[in-house]
Amino acid sequence: TNFAIVGGRKIGKTSILARVFQLLQDAPEYHPFYLDCQAIQSYEGFFEAVDTMWRVALPARTPEGFRRMATELPAQYPARTIVMLFDEIDGLLAQDIAQGEPLFRILRALAHELPIRFVFCGEKVLNASLRDANLALFNFCNPMTLSYLTRDEARRVVVDPMQEMDIVLEEDGDLADQIITLAACHPNIVQYLCQK
Repeated sequence: TNFAIVGGRKIGKTSILARVFQLLQDAPEYHPFYLDCQAIQSYEGFFEAVDTMWRVALPARTPEGFRRMATELPAQYPARTIVMLFDEIDGLLAQDIAQGEPLFRILRALAHELPIRFVFCGEKVLNASLRDANLALFNFCNPMTLSYLTRDEARRVVVDPMQEMDIVLEEDGDLADQIITLAACHPNIVQYLCQK
């Protein structure tokens, strides 16, 4: 199926996407393509990044050219599902919406017509487009919302790596509680404090 990973900055979206990409690379039934779209604000930038990072020949640097390239991928990777992972798509998505969504309508069509699946990561624009019945991403992806950790999850982030290094936290875990409280269970801040 297709997924949309939504969450605020530094909440773990890119880490999850990188891990999924690694797992898919090791699975013989998939062929993943990863693209960081954070700096991409235009079609030209997107198609140039696809051409450069994926090393695929686009017949034209247009949404239709992307469709023609993508329709050839299943023949190049037989018996595999193509998975395209797009990180930080808000800028590209906003530009596409302003143009009438030619690119994201093609991505939706590709997912229905071919063994191609998509995983999108983003913030506000992605979240809003998943809920707008007039847009291409509505009812297309399974949304996964990332948020703060629970106290138990945050405790594991603090304690488990320390235990693996044979480091025991003093005062019966009081230090772990202080870290969790100070970080307010934000995963990136918990990791930062633990590193310090």
